[in-house]
Amino acid sequence: MASFTLPNSSPSASDPSSSTLSPSQQHLQFVLYLSDPAHALVHTTVTQAVPGQWLEIWDQYDWVEDLVAEALRVGVEVIGQEYVVARMGWGGKNIEGGKEVKQAEGQGEREVEGEKGEES
Repeated sequence: MASFTLPNSSPSASDPSSSTLSPSQQHLQFVLYLSDPAHALVHTTVTQAVPGQWLEIWDQYDWVEDLVAEALRVGVEVIGQEYVVARMGWGGKNIEGGKEVKQAEGQGEREVEGEKGEES
């Protein structure tokens, strides 16, 4: 993982507006929405917030783009993991071919509507 140093942003005496923070500081966040209608799955997540002021210095510093991209990457990873967990049925019951499948705890056997079978 890369480490980035933020520029020194001390307020300038010549710019009185920079010495006071606005009462409502703005942040940039992304809402990620993943829909799989074939399996009736919907997942959403919100990425980590980054300061909205970074948009003003986007072209001046490469690290801004890198950190915003990193926030998006983590959000996509989170929503992807949630989707995989739901598809694999690790979060609860699994539906296979319209039949409810219950995983036997600690064993490689499954019960499908009263039938027993070995998992491969």
